[in-house]
Amino acid sequence: EFFETKAIFVGYAFILWLLLVILFFAMRLIVFVCSSNRSRSPLAASYFSWLIQSRGISDITVSSAGLSVRHGTTLSHETRQVLTSNGLTALAVGTVPLLPKLVRTADLLICMTSHQQEQIEAKFPSARGKCRPLMSVLESSRPVIEPDKGSVASHQHCLDEMKPALEALLDLVE
Repeated sequence: EFFETKAIFVGYAFILWLLLVILFFAMRLIVFVCSSNRSRSPLAASYFSWLIQSRGISDITVSSAGLSVRHGTTLSHETRQVLTSNGLTALAVGTVPLLPKLVRTADLLICMTSHQQEQIEAKFPSARGKCRPLMSVLESSRPVIEPDKGSVASHQHCLDEMKPALEALLDLVE
């Protein structure tokens, strides 16, 4: 009887230890979403990833996705140029569609416009309560405008416009 009690205690202690390890090492997933996943969300995700690395944060994973992704498309040439000139690394080469599993596993979905938030929440009920437009972090209803095709300067301006909101977002989730 003593050994059975000890075995049960050891079993419960192991389960408690395992739960603590899982909670301690739990990763949070933040997904940035735009329409095509070719410009705004990859720029935001790459800069945010750089921010968390520069602050030594290891419990946040970052991804990006698009609401209307065409199969086989890649990041725009302008996006790649802006990432390179800012010393940032693209998190993916190809575009990623926003799928139900990604929505379910995300802790936070950051979109570029309030209209995109409405679309996401209508299409994915599990997104309700964890989706918000990026600029709302700064208490602004201003959308992040799609940069002009063919314009590196427009893509750089888009990234520069998002930086304060991304920095504020990290302060909120840190």
